[in-house]
Amino acid sequence: MGRGSADRLPPTVDPWTARYLHDLVGAATPPPPLPSALVSAYALHRSQWVPETWRKIQKASQEFHEWLLERRLPATLLTCEPSLIVEYLEGAWVSRHPGRLRADRRPSASALDAITSHLSTAFRLLSRDGPYDPVSGRGNPCDSTIVRGFTKGNRRSAGRSGHCERSAVPLEIGKFHVLCLHLCREAAVEVQPFLRSLCLRDLAVFTLLWHTYQRGHDIGKLMLSDFREVAHGRSEYSGWPLPPLGPDLRVPSGTLLRIEELGTKTHQGRRAPAIMVRPSQEPCACPLGALSLYMDLCRTLGMPVEGYLFRPVTRGGRSYREAPLSTEALEHRLGMHLKAAGLYGGETIHSFRRGSLQHALQMGVSEADLMRLSHIRSIATLRRYVDPTRHQARLAPRHGGSSSATSG
Repeated sequence: MGRGSADRLPPTVDPWTARYLHDLVGAATPPPPLPSALVSAYALHRSQWVPETWRKIQKASQEFHEWLLERRLPATLLTCEPSLIVEYLEGAWVSRHPGRLRADRRPSASALDAITSHLSTAFRLLSRDGPYDPVSGRGNPCDSTIVRGFTKGNRRSAGRSGHCERSAVPLEIGKFHVLCLHLCREAAVEVQPFLRSLCLRDLAVFTLLWHTYQRGHDIGKLMLSDFREVAHGRSEYSGWPLPPLGPDLRVPSGTLLRIEELGTKTHQGRRAPAIMVRPSQEPCACPLGALSLYMDLCRTLGMPVEGYLFRPVTRGGRSYREAPLSTEALEHRLGMHLKAAGLYGGETIHSFRRGSLQHALQMGVSEADLMRLSHIRSIATLRRYVDPTRHQARLAPRHGGSSSATSG
């Protein structure tokens, strides 16, 4: 069987499945057109994944699809069996995707779990759903004793070899304050207005991440329409622009914002519970002050915030483009600032969520309140965030300052 015949769709494949197969692996045979009633339904079905997740599902499907076609007796995503998935993962995927932390360069157990999950999603989209039946060949090959046993055994083998995956390094409050002070100083000395706005944008993102306990992805796609009237939240916030800062760079008393984001990771398809953003006692670490300065400078530059609150830069690096700020871009900017300030200790964007939750718990905030404020539904999940054995917040380096040194 040649490559062309492997790409040819079986006559029994329905148009919906054929469309997903084409979108997942770019099969040579164009899919038949969808009935008009299904076109909008298909678009809505696809929209359940954010672009970043969809790209990962596509990449996993395409790599597996290409490997299948290279075999002497090629199979497809529509016909492959569980044993082929295990053969691919252990024989090809592991060698092509070496890990960075283990001495043997084997990918982490969670990385293998993730790729298996992406493939499982692809099979479900191709109408291969439910537990795999070895007699009929129906069902999801990843939902099988063979694949489940392989991934479980891989995780146990990693544990026996002494490899223990750890959560994101929490950002300690002293280091957070030093980071904010560094960004304030960078913005103050930057002579190019657009680059100054980037410093203020990053400061606003980082302070919101800390004070709201939210995920980087959700903060990165905030829109002006996600800010609601403080008293009731039934309509969009009408208080823009925020009041100018006082001579001591403090937000005027009574300034308050209410965020009810539409479509977060925890609350998809609806508005998340309200988050109230209040002034901080530390002017350089105040999200409201940073937002006021950032949005005011954007207006002055002729690039006012009208849709997405935090936008990426254009290819030329001289203006903003109307799109959400990706987690990858935030990771790059955070690492750059931490390294420039001599603070970097392996932190990621998720370090804000872990560090702020740990600090709040130490300050006496109850677990029930933390679950409500951070939109965490499970007490077990919250306790993983605040478990000190899964990394404890690291202190800021002495040469960069300490929390007491940044209280002014």
